[in-house]
Amino acid sequence: MFFVHIINFLKGYVQMKAEGRFLERFINLCSNRQIYMWDIKRTGASCITAKISRRGFRCLRPICASTHTRVHILTKKGFPF
Repeated sequence: MFFVHIINFLKGYVQMKAEGRFLERFINLCSNRQIYMWDIKRTGASCITAKISRRGFRCLRPICASTHTRVHILTKKGFPF
């Protein structure tokens, strides 16, 4: 487990906030496209926070468009930042 944290820190990751009505579909589409998200927490009826890799964050645009979800960056962490 500690090894995974070190790898994520070296590659860099983004803590994001996603807002929309179809958040479950958003998470499922990310999972189907093998975009790894962790520490997913629901913060409201139509809002979640999660951590995602830099590469995964760049691949979110078509998923956000199809599920009508808005994504905002909260913090950037890791060695590249």
